Amino acid sequence: MIKVLLIQDKANLSRIKNLIKSHIPSVDIIGIVSSINKGKKYIDNYKPDLVFLDAVLNDEFTFQLVEEVAYKNFKTIFTYYTPEYATAAFKYNPLYYLIKPINEIHFEKALRMYFKTSSLTNNAPVIFYKDKKSCYNFACYDLEGNFFEISLKNIMLLEQDYITTSITLTTGKKISIDMPLLFIEAFLPEKYFTRINEKSIINLNTISRIKETSETSPSQVIMENGHRIRISNQRKNIIINNLENLVLHA
Repeated sequence: MIKVLLIQDKANLSRIKNLIKSHIPSVDIIGIVSSINKGKKYIDNYKPDLVFLDAVLNDEFTFQLVEEVAYKNFKTIFTYYTPEYATAAFKYNPLYYLIKPINEIHFEKALRMYFKTSSLTNNAPVIFYKDKKSCYNFACYDLEGNFFEISLKNIMLLEQDYITTSITLTTGKKISIDMPLLFIEAFLPEKYFTRINEKSIINLNTISRIKETSETSPSQVIMENGHRIRISNQRKNIIINNLENLVLHA
């Protein structure tokens, strides 16, 4: 369970809460406060893993809060309406600086940074590595305790299933592991793997074709095995660009 603290003004608060709950299934929002003093107390008393901190609250900069709290073992993501304070914010070693209203794709990048740097990775049931041929691989245990070593090139699809991830291999075999999709995404090479909607990541090398949007249905990718997966509208151009880059650098 990831403990999250929101130190935010009330504007756009529901947007942040919805993004957190939809992208971190195993989450406990331990508090929502709108002042620096309350934020300090919550950090020291409840010891969050991750803090979303407005750069300015009540016309006062919040940067000093990070240094003034006694409890230090948490990560910070700064938020604000403009990028003007980003340079000052990064002196305090945050994971990310998000502009409000928060863009979902940037939010996901910030979370991937969290999973990559979090101490949660020390006890992860997934290990990523390169073999002697510099091919990407990972070793994992599935939900039944079976051990697998898998080459990433043999993965077709990864799908979020609440707090677990379902992995479909090119052979058709499916493996479920006890780890959120965003954690795994943080370690996947972006050259080959792309998120196409809020719950699905695909291996670009296993796409057969893209079916364009019609008046009655959204765009879809059609995989080599015939499986069809919906493409969210805001990710369509990203997928096309990534495919073009993959072809150019093949």
